[in-house]
Amino acid sequence: MSLHKHGQALAEEEVLHERTTRKPFWLYFTATTLINVAEGMFAITSLIILSRVTNSALSIGFGLALIMVPPIVFTPFQGAIIDCFDKVRLAVWTNALRSLLFAFVGGAVAAGHTGLGLLYGTVLLSYVLWHFNVPVLESLLKELLPSDSRSGLAATQAAWLLGAMGAMIVAGFLIEKVGPASPFYVAAGLKLLGAALCSRLKPPARAGEAVAARPGLARVDFRRYALEFKAGWRYVGSERRLLLMVLTAATAQPFFQALNTLILPFASNVLGVGPAAVGLIQGAGGVGGLIAAASCISLARANRSALGLVLSQVLLIASVGLFAAARTLGSASLGFFAIGIFACNLRVLARALVLQLVRTEFAGRVMSTVSCIGLTLGLFTSVLAGLIAEHDIFWAYGFSALFLLIPLGATALYLASPVEEGDAQPARSFW
Repeated sequence: MSLHKHGQALAEEEVLHERTTRKPFWLYFTATTLINVAEGMFAITSLIILSRVTNSALSIGFGLALIMVPPIVFTPFQGAIIDCFDKVRLAVWTNALRSLLFAFVGGAVAAGHTGLGLLYGTVLLSYVLWHFNVPVLESLLKELLPSDSRSGLAATQAAWLLGAMGAMIVAGFLIEKVGPASPFYVAAGLKLLGAALCSRLKPPARAGEAVAARPGLARVDFRRYALEFKAGWRYVGSERRLLLMVLTAATAQPFFQALNTLILPFASNVLGVGPAAVGLIQGAGGVGGLIAAASCISLARANRSALGLVLSQVLLIASVGLFAAARTLGSASLGFFAIGIFACNLRVLARALVLQLVRTEFAGRVMSTVSCIGLTLGLFTSVLAGLIAEHDIFWAYGFSALFLLIPLGATALYLASPVEEGDAQPARSFW
């Protein structure tokens, strides 16, 4: 074959691969955005009902901490399961089950059953499934976009955050105008639609790679999972730059847990506003996430994610102080708008860097490690933020800001670390 014909064949193969990759990515993008809109509605509605029942920041923080205990136990082991099973099926079943659970909670609330036991129990089960679902979706993206997962994750994570925060506006108005059960029913429908779209996903085969056989549920090999589990943790521990970015990505979860603990007591006790106004405040954060989406994609494509991450962490600390000093709905919305921008950057850029650094066969285990560390830290930040808020909510926000020094230090060390042999290099952008 002549050099010209060989080059033409390679070009045609590249175009074909791009076409086969683009279609499943946009299907994934749509499905996961719907899933996260439903997640935002469920989260804010659960917190509002819990706040009405307890009327205590410490009780909310304790409740958020309590529901994270089972996921902390499961997340160290779930990565091996995710890497061994068909990720598409896992995504479909976890979201279908959560759809049923949302509908059940909606029915219970409509019937007037809002006791703490029922609230804690259903939210607990829901988040066990959710914290399993997140690394499933993220590692599935690694299969859909093997050559440009960083830009793809930047776009999807930003859309997820925007969708979740935007949904909080809708949930707040639904609670006041229709009733507290209505957001649960809407979220259940969106989850089911997202699961249906996920069922149509087929990761494209890549040249030179054999498709690994996936075991069925009837062929569980616990000894194999134990070996996979140990190999995953050894892999994370042996890669210094990956370990630092795993720690950075994990801190987004406890930071959001602290904000979730404080937002409702701050809104009611300091601003004197109700659920609809809380939805507007968090919606302003969603608008900030929209702005962050473009910046995250641009930074990922320009290979400036780590530098953007450092700047975002510094500005996020300042934004928390701005929000805590707010005394009107307008100034609070402005502060949360800034938080939305830089918190989105923290979550998106850190996780995108993790996904770019990790090898595909370890993606599920590494993203589960991020969740495990984040949940463990979140267990303490929820309780501590609530405990401090019982005395002074301004100092509770100060605690949240100081917590951000952890990812700031880890990112600084990441930038100072030399690039190791085998680290993934920037690829041609999918966009």
